[in-house]
Amino acid sequence: MYHKNPQKKRRFRFGIRMQMTAGLLAVFLISGIFLYLITDRQLEKSREGQIIRELQTVRENAEIYIRQVLILNDANNDEQSFKNLAETIVQEMYGSSGRYELAAYSKDGELLAYNYHKNRNEKDVGEGAELQEAVEGNTAFTLVYSEGGSLEVWFAMPVIVAERNVGIIRYCMNYTELWQQGERMKEVIVRVAAAVFIVAFFLIFLLLNRILKPVQRLSRVSRQMSLDLEQDQVNIDLLAGLASSARRDEVGELARDYSAML
Repeated sequence: MYHKNPQKKRRFRFGIRMQMTAGLLAVFLISGIFLYLITDRQLEKSREGQIIRELQTVRENAEIYIRQVLILNDANNDEQSFKNLAETIVQEMYGSSGRYELAAYSKDGELLAYNYHKNRNEKDVGEGAELQEAVEGNTAFTLVYSEGGSLEVWFAMPVIVAERNVGIIRYCMNYTELWQQGERMKEVIVRVAAAVFIVAFFLIFLLLNRILKPVQRLSRVSRQMSLDLEQDQVNIDLLAGLASSARRDEVGELARDYSAML
């Protein structure tokens, strides 16, 4: 009798297990990137919202304070009076806040007085998109992130007294702590999400193994039965093992049906 050579076990380079594992990794990676971007965007919006609210308060207080300084010094509500009292306004406003560097400019953008730190260069003092906006009569601010991990807010506002634009006040505010607080929060969220993804991946991987294990067993039995039938033999123990499968799902039903067919 002619007998075929025993079939070698086929190995798939990209089987179901590998496909599912790669798919899960891709899903978790994309989800992680998406979560990071959303978290970063929401924290940025929250930070900017808080800064805008504080700047609105600063503007209201500054205009009230400048009007009081002009009144106390018997000055007129005009640009010349603002220029004459610029040094006094800057020093007293700095002393009242204690938090911000600031400067006074004419409404054309000419620097009148300032208490910026000595390490400020001429570009910081005399230029800036927010300063140009203030020259045009608009209130504006610019967020400046440094490589050293700090955040400064440059805020420029036209000073309106008795419905007249008399000059410009420009602030430099340090919001490094607020930014670092957001970065720490983002780091915590990313770590927690990574831990959840890792645990979920291993749980799904274990479930995948539980599903694939009987399929692999059924494949081995099928190959063995093919070899036995070529030799006019039937392994009753293999069929009995399939027929007695305790699984109550589609895989168990497939094993029992296969055993009954043979």
